[in-house]
Amino acid sequence: MDLSISIVNFNTKEPLKKCLESIKNNIQGISYEVIVVDNASSDGSAEMVKQGFPHIKLIANSQNRGATVAKNQSFKIAQGRFILIADSDIEILPGAVSSMVDFMDKTPQAGIVGPRVLFADLSPQHSCNKGFPNLFNAFINNIVFLAHLRYRFYRTTIGKRYVKSRYNRVEEFAWLGGMCLLVRNTIVQQLGGMDENFFIYYDDTEFCLRVKKAGYKIYYLPQAAVIHYWGAGVGKFSAFLFPKIFESELYFFRKHHGRFQKKVCAFFIQLSMLLRFVIAVPLFFLRIKRDYFKQRFSAYGEVLRLAGKRYGKTD
Repeated sequence: MDLSISIVNFNTKEPLKKCLESIKNNIQGISYEVIVVDNASSDGSAEMVKQGFPHIKLIANSQNRGATVAKNQSFKIAQGRFILIADSDIEILPGAVSSMVDFMDKTPQAGIVGPRVLFADLSPQHSCNKGFPNLFNAFINNIVFLAHLRYRFYRTTIGKRYVKSRYNRVEEFAWLGGMCLLVRNTIVQQLGGMDENFFIYYDDTEFCLRVKKAGYKIYYLPQAAVIHYWGAGVGKFSAFLFPKIFESELYFFRKHHGRFQKKVCAFFIQLSMLLRFVIAVPLFFLRIKRDYFKQRFSAYGEVLRLAGKRYGKTD
């Protein structure tokens, strides 16, 4: 079999349905299987898959243990030479997957390849990164909020033009966004899949890092394209998922940069939460989205607690 498609779902019934329909309609000339791992959704996602797509392999979990655990469940039964790791809010466009498979077959040094990622209006999303997380970008992202500002810039007319012109050729990158990645199954098995200490976020970054350390290259392939309905999955604010971002960031630093850099990163995160409190409190007292900001305050407090304690058994 050429391809196994791994999709983790949590309460994204309609985007998942569109994703599965796009796979059925737009992947041709390749032998493939689809594996959906549902993380205890309450919106009828699993039932939709059973009834509408009976040929798909469905793993219906009784509890949500995180995206990485679910991905590894699919990897264990994947039979394809390649595994397409796709978010549930991805729409596969015609020719995208066959282009990526063909590129991998012709490029033996490639361990991972990712497509051009588009928003629903077909404007480009930023999904390519030249460097891995370090203390410098931990500072500017947490204190200066550069990551937030950068992504807001990418949604402007000028930003869209920049992304379109910058990412228009086949190019090697350090890591690619995990919304849609094609990886060799042999590498997945060699590395033992995803690190399950990441509940969500940073797992794709860390996996790409281990792939590169194993001697493979990671490529961006713009002639292959998918639509990412950003926000339909985990793009919206969640008081539960928000702390997981920083928990994953701390774990990444501890694993790959050591205790000292992890503690410096934790300090940056604490400052970031305090700055967020300073910005949000006046809006709360002005009675602007008070319920929304209550969720924010709760999440900020949880992140402060996480960053302030000794993190994990290895610390």
